[in-house]
Amino acid sequence: MIEYKKRYINTIRLNSFKPLCWSDIGKKAIEIHGLPRFIDNSCRREPDFESKFPPITTICRQELFAPKLIPNDIVIYITTQGKWYEDYDHHRLVAILEVIDQRPSHESASAYYLHRGLKLPSNCLVEDNPPLEFSKTAGNYSNKKDIKKYFDRDTDKQVLIGKQRVKLWDSQYMDRVKKNSVFNITKPIYVNIHNPPIVTHQKFKEIFGQVPNTRNPNKINKAEFKELASLAGVNVVYE
Repeated sequence: MIEYKKRYINTIRLNSFKPLCWSDIGKKAIEIHGLPRFIDNSCRREPDFESKFPPITTICRQELFAPKLIPNDIVIYITTQGKWYEDYDHHRLVAILEVIDQRPSHESASAYYLHRGLKLPSNCLVEDNPPLEFSKTAGNYSNKKDIKKYFDRDTDKQVLIGKQRVKLWDSQYMDRVKKNSVFNITKPIYVNIHNPPIVTHQKFKEIFGQVPNTRNPNKINKAEFKELASLAGVNVVYE
């Protein structure tokens, strides 16, 4: 059991993301590259749970989420609904992060990591920190039919398609950062990217009275946070 003691918490938000294992392309990436199943699926992991200080930026949800965060905020990350290696729909509780700093730009944030001798997170969009190659993502296709067409191509064609799609994918992220470059640095209270605990619809209803909407991350209260965190083996103590 992890004990997390905190005197002051500003807001607590529940957020969701698609993990790498959501598509057949991602499952192939897991098999070939030995990647964790429950990291983010894109060419810029958002957040990058493998970083010592996972950042939350505007490349996902743009101005609707990251700019609203401040230090002492808590963000809980669950997967979107899926079967996730089981035969029933559920979510996985992957991470609990505490915002510890907010930087006005990715350039400013990069100094935070480099000064500590740390590798830049993949969602730090600065020079000399390129996006991940397509084969390490779940792809950015919207349906299984297009994924099947991708796999029907020969290997050389897949590589070419992957490079083209990552280039466009990353340019879209770059455009979002140009509009709003807020960069939140967090410290992990808990992260499990290999086999995170299951959260069933029934458990959500016990905690929240319903299955919460996480498309636009809503605030939850301290009692709800404490109960949800306990599923991850985190004992929250309010000092």
